[in-house]
Amino acid sequence: MTCIRFALLGSGFIGQVHAASLARHERTVLAMVADADPER
Repeated sequence: MTCIRFALLGSGFIGQVHAASLARHERTVLAMVADADPER
């Protein structure tokens, strides 16, 4: 079965909500996270 890799742009509150939502799917893989704020 093919996995879908995704990148998360922005790791603030909504970014975390999106990541959690996508993590619930068996066929998704978080490949990268990027944010303009290096502290996040």
